[in-house]
Amino acid sequence: MLEGGAPFTKDASYLGDFLRIYNFTRVAAMRRRMDLLELLFAGKVTLQDIPVLSRHVLTGEVRSPRYLPPWMRSRDWLTTHMAISSFLDSVRLSGTQAFYEGLFAQCAPPPPERPAKKRRLPAPAPGGTTGP
Repeated sequence: MLEGGAPFTKDASYLGDFLRIYNFTRVAAMRRRMDLLELLFAGKVTLQDIPVLSRHVLTGEVRSPRYLPPWMRSRDWLTTHMAISSFLDSVRLSGTQAFYEGLFAQCAPPPPERPAKKRRLPAPAPGGTTGP
């Protein structure tokens, strides 16, 4: 849909890659392999590049990345975040959902949704083209 309001294929691709990196980060934290996470910042790499990069870092042929984002430099913050995230992933609502459904039933109804703004496509340029 070129008018907007629907995801594009790239969105699904980005989400898939995000989940792969997130899960890799979780397993690396559980295995205490934070050194492998640093390699994600060695340049344009994929998860499949990590084993080769790690061997080259071990031999000294490749240096670990010099520049890391602040959250990666603070391993305590990252491992704490991952531990909390893993815990929250394990919490199931099945035992408490009925309680919260009862609270929702007592609430005022949600406000009406605002209609989505329709994006206007540019008018065709003279000669039948729509852009530069």
